[in-house]
Amino acid sequence: MVLLALKDGEAFLQAQLDSIAMQRGIRWELLVSDDGSTDAGPDILRAFASRFPPGQVRMIPGPGRGAAENFLHLLRATDPSVPFVAFSDQDDVWMPDKLVRARERLAECPAHLPALGFGHRLRCDSRLARPRPCSTPRRATGFRNAMVQNIAAGNTLLLNRAAIDLVLRHEAARAPVPLHDWWIYLLVTGAGGRAIPDPQPQLLYRQHRGNMLGACNGARGRLRHMMQSLSGRSRRWNDANLAALSSLRGALTPENRAAFDRFTAARRAPGLARRLRGLRASGVYRHSRAGQLALWLLAALNRL
Repeated sequence: MVLLALKDGEAFLQAQLDSIAMQRGIRWELLVSDDGSTDAGPDILRAFASRFPPGQVRMIPGPGRGAAENFLHLLRATDPSVPFVAFSDQDDVWMPDKLVRARERLAECPAHLPALGFGHRLRCDSRLARPRPCSTPRRATGFRNAMVQNIAAGNTLLLNRAAIDLVLRHEAARAPVPLHDWWIYLLVTGAGGRAIPDPQPQLLYRQHRGNMLGACNGARGRLRHMMQSLSGRSRRWNDANLAALSSLRGALTPENRAAFDRFTAARRAPGLARRLRGLRASGVYRHSRAGQLALWLLAALNRL
């Protein structure tokens, strides 16, 4: 099942829909949540749906509370018999073997273990020209990384049934979160599940003025990301993520619960030395050297 969150996406929607239709080796279904589009996006979706048997492509109204809630709304709307779900943005183009590759990698995990798959992306301009690799994970995935960095990009994310059930089981109790993919990476790894990267390119990641986040590769992208973090975004997002996790501490493994408590205490510690000692004790990390240096800088400035 493919879950696509739609909001005023007419400019690039058709190319993404066509790339979903061209997926090889798998029978796909598409569920779209339209979060109040005022353009021709819903009409494009209805015309696309008419090409397939009834029920293969469906559209439901969104909750009207932003992209993160729109995606989680889609997850709540899936049938309990669905074996896996893939999240889709409205403006990318998938490689023809994206779904089958992701499914094969998730099949390596025991069915009872929550697992998510995520993949490599090629960032392109608005016309899909000049494809260049996005950064890839350099260290192990896991909860200590998830507390300070989201590497499981939502437009590549695939969840097995155990991961779907884990997220849905805690939906009623969680606080609002800024990003659905980061929240899923946090919860799945925090509960002892696996996050499985795929080094092969899964999609063309279109960069344009309407991107919610956009890629942060290259000197300009990293500088923009750092300035946004220094402006207080990192602290606001961490506050929201940790508040959501705090209400679900029972879902975390004992080891991850201890790491969560140490990181939470480090962020609140008075004084530079205590914050930095607490951050080191928590074991949190980012994947690149520049990212790790930025993490220490944010902690030093009390912006983490």
